[in-house]
Amino acid sequence: MIFRHLSYRAALRDRLEELRRERGRSFTQQALAVQMGVQKTYLSAVLAGRGDLNPDHLYLAAEFLELDEAEENFLHLLWSYERCRLRSRKQSLLTRIRLVQGSRLRTETAIRVDKVSDPDAGESALSTTLFLDPWASIVLTAFSVSKWQSDVGGLAAALGLEPRHLNDIVEALERAGVLAQKGGRSLTTERLWKLP
Repeated sequence: MIFRHLSYRAALRDRLEELRRERGRSFTQQALAVQMGVQKTYLSAVLAGRGDLNPDHLYLAAEFLELDEAEENFLHLLWSYERCRLRSRKQSLLTRIRLVQGSRLRTETAIRVDKVSDPDAGESALSTTLFLDPWASIVLTAFSVSKWQSDVGGLAAALGLEPRHLNDIVEALERAGVLAQKGGRSLTTERLWKLP
């Protein structure tokens, strides 16, 4: 998956290797070089960090590597980040990369989850919350510590979470019935300790 990379070169190498494993020998550096209209030695140098591609080469590579539109856009974003020399723009590009990675590397984007009709909706909501967002288990555990029960903002900072993400987790845990707001504090409920 190209979204885990900060380098367009690493993303290209990873995707090429993934396709070679899945589909066989037709996905080689030589075949990619031919598709892009460059020499294999030049492509090898680029992938080793001793050269750069241009946006047209990236477009042709994305076609060959069967990237969807979001993956192709991310590849171009990585390319811009690597080529950028202006510190403020580079920081802005890194922020954009991290936002895309944050949305694309979440568990629910990698697996398909179907809603299931469950007589005990609370347990279903809890399972969905805890298994689709690994932060939910950490947040739930943190609220068992009195220091964090009344300092949600401090907890977000300590965990390095965006406050909005933490609020979403808290709301989901409340819907699941394992967290409740009482007197300005977020407290785990007895239901948490009675789960099967």
